[in-house]
Amino acid sequence: LYAVLLVVGVAVFAFAAGSRTDFEARLLRLEGNPYTLDRGTLTNSFSLHIENKEPGPETFHIAPVAMPGVDCLIPLRELRLESLTDERVPVFVRMPRASFHLGLRFELDVTTAREKRRLTVPLLGPDVAR
Repeated sequence: LYAVLLVVGVAVFAFAAGSRTDFEARLLRLEGNPYTLDRGTLTNSFSLHIENKEPGPETFHIAPVAMPGVDCLIPLRELRLESLTDERVPVFVRMPRASFHLGLRFELDVTTAREKRRLTVPLLGPDVAR
């Protein structure tokens, strides 16, 4: 019985250690309206939440994946976080209303010296049939 419990414990530990990541990054839609439309410009607003899970400080590089006709405003493209701290960075994605179509997705890369993550979120906008 103890041998079985030992094997199960080692397996659980190996899985947990193997699935550990250096950081967490999530792109969350801001509260309120999912998008705004002002003078023909459609804007989706997000908050990028980054958590440093490393034992020391880490520098994060934030870069949107280029999309034709889409402008991305990220006030902070490089972020240094101490160990076990987190930060939120606003992200605004703007485009002409005519460029929007259902299924359009925005991608953002968050990179450290050892790891790169690509975050993807759907862009929302008015019904294009109108």
